[in-house]
Amino acid sequence: MEENENSKSWEIICTWCNNDTRNDSIKLSNNCEDLVESEGGGRKVSIIFNNQTNSRIEAFWIDFEGKLKSYGSINAGDTLNMSTSEKHPWLFKNVDTKKCLGTYNPQFSHDKKQLNIIE
Repeated sequence: MEENENSKSWEIICTWCNNDTRNDSIKLSNNCEDLVESEGGGRKVSIIFNNQTNSRIEAFWIDFEGKLKSYGSINAGDTLNMSTSEKHPWLFKNVDTKKCLGTYNPQFSHDKKQLNIIE
């Protein structure tokens, strides 16, 4: 990470990308009902969760019993690099309102790409 002296903000640089894939967006499903539990056997997927809302959001993995397991919050405008697997769904909520913003089911074709989360 590099610090920008003028604004004192941090810039996250993708050091593991051969090509700049950060601009490839994956759509978030608006289906917050009928959550599917995680299954074993999926291939590994590295994904960047990009919070493009004006609010802090929380990322939840839906475990093997269909329960939500928090993987922490993402501030507005920030990203979270996540190693996950196919067949391991995720759900995103607004921290303040608890409103579900959508779900995401990783695909191997999404490896090293960015999921843009919007309201």
